Amino acid sequence: MKPRRAAALLLAALPGAAWAGVGLENGKKEGAAASIDVVYTNDTGAVLSTVKVVCTPPGAEARRSLITFYLSDHLKGGIQPGFSATRTISFPLTEDQKPEDVTCEAFEQVLRAP
Repeated sequence: MKPRRAAALLLAALPGAAWAGVGLENGKKEGAAASIDVVYTNDTGAVLSTVKVVCTPPGAEARRSLITFYLSDHLKGGIQPGFSATRTISFPLTEDQKPEDVTCEAFEQVLRAP
């Protein structure tokens, strides 16, 4: 195995690896709830099989409070470099919390490394 490929596979296996291209946009607070757009971009040079995005709303104490969604694009041979997708998530907020206080992390599975 080439060293570059081995390094790419190792990085992809690490939780929260530097490849996680997750951003937040358009946060809105409506009473005791909030919604925000979670934008994932494959900023790697690798083709990915699936991406698991896990978001932790502010004040979430239990595992069941986490918001998880999956991305895949098997019809096009995997998630290609440059692929971008947006999902809107909603969650409860207290008065002193903001929608932007949510944190999200992507866990990527490499199908083909560069």
